[in-house]
Amino acid sequence: MKYSKAEIAVKSAVLFVWMVLICAAETTVLPRLKVFDSIPSLLPFVVAAVAVLDGPWAGLFCGVAAGFLADGVCGQSFCLYTVFYLVSGALVGTVSPELFRKSFTAILGWGCVIYFVSEFFRFFLFFYLFGKADLSAVVSVLLPGLLYSACLSPVAAAPSLIMRRFFKKDDLLIG
Repeated sequence: MKYSKAEIAVKSAVLFVWMVLICAAETTVLPRLKVFDSIPSLLPFVVAAVAVLDGPWAGLFCGVAAGFLADGVCGQSFCLYTVFYLVSGALVGTVSPELFRKSFTAILGWGCVIYFVSEFFRFFLFFYLFGKADLSAVVSVLLPGLLYSACLSPVAAAPSLIMRRFFKKDDLLIG
């Protein structure tokens, strides 16, 4: 879908502000609202929403911005989230139109995949390999975090869905 430069600038600015707000909420509010001792991560759902709705290039750039924010907040990994979100944004934006319609269900599915694979990769590199945790932590920490994040995913995807409706009327279906 073709957008004018003004539309791209507005969408990019709104999404970046939204990602900063989500990142701030992930570090200040959401740690106090733990469910099963897990904190949700909503940035993968933002990347999935942009990639599914706007394609691979938008997903790639959104992935870079979300990755910088996640790496800056996390502090444990150097460029892990940046590289992973960049690749996943481009990959989801390329593969998703071939497999699924542009819908919230596709955003939810891809967001869950991005969340689980990125967190499993981080867990494997930083905890499992150094003997700090065994694989049972995947079930007790990653899966509740995934479910908690999936429950809050409409909040993360809302700006992309709203802007999609505002700028262009197309085949977006909720559900």
